[in-house]
Amino acid sequence: MFTIHQKEYSIEIIHSDLQYYALLNLHQGGRLEQLQIGNHPIIVDDPSFPYSDSYAAAILFPFVSRVSRGSYEFKGKQFQLHCNTADGQNALHGLVYNKTFEFVSSDANDDECKVVLKLNQVEKQKGFPFTYQLLLTYTFSFSGISLSMKATNTCDEFFPFTIGWHPYFSIPNFQNATLQFDADEQVVFDENLIATGTKLNPFPNPLQLGGNSFDDCFIVNDNEATLHTTIYDAKLQVDSDEFYLQMYTPPNLPMMAVEPMVGMSDSFNNKFGLMELAPQTSYKITWNIDVTLKANG
Repeated sequence: MFTIHQKEYSIEIIHSDLQYYALLNLHQGGRLEQLQIGNHPIIVDDPSFPYSDSYAAAILFPFVSRVSRGSYEFKGKQFQLHCNTADGQNALHGLVYNKTFEFVSSDANDDECKVVLKLNQVEKQKGFPFTYQLLLTYTFSFSGISLSMKATNTCDEFFPFTIGWHPYFSIPNFQNATLQFDADEQVVFDENLIATGTKLNPFPNPLQLGGNSFDDCFIVNDNEATLHTTIYDAKLQVDSDEFYLQMYTPPNLPMMAVEPMVGMSDSFNNKFGLMELAPQTSYKITWNIDVTLKANG
């Protein structure tokens, strides 16, 4: 039986028979701080890599990655976001990663557990003077996890948006890990990681992780990518026609960010994957991660 333990700013999901554990952090954007299956770390948050730097499992909204100098134009108006990169040059990872989400409901049984979180953004934020509601529905099961996100425009104006998720996966043996995905195009970045266009993807499929470091983005042809490690396989599936896959390996840590997004860096300016949400309408997306533990795990 799945059980739920709620604290002031966190929610634990436990299934002792399955050695299953998950931790949601309400105070840090409703993120999934930990996921363990069979006592094996799957989605992780390393204490030596603080959340203020890692954005581990952050929800990326209303923009993913970066906005160049925090500046963009929408419907003839100029907007200036707060620039929160270390060098103060760009806006990074949206506006909800540090918001406090509200616990709405939960439901648990022998097979799965659902937790619903909510953010009502009623104050207009710097550079994004629009109001919205976000609903996050986490579903935990024997085979992994899914995260559904519903964004609703609660104001009387259209607004631009892209959306993404920033989980880090434990990679216990980097030398023998691969990431399998079908992509013809790789995103080209400038020295500030601002997207300037695309080029032919030079990497093989599957992509060998050993001996390499990544801070790269690809346009995936279908809706899935699979991480193969010596302990587990994790298949990421997205129910969206747009699938930009961002990868990042932090130095000297056995983990890697595998980030599904519907746009790319600077999408508020280059328009790649950029969408508009009409007043009083909603957009919904679901990310599924199916985890298969290996016999030697």
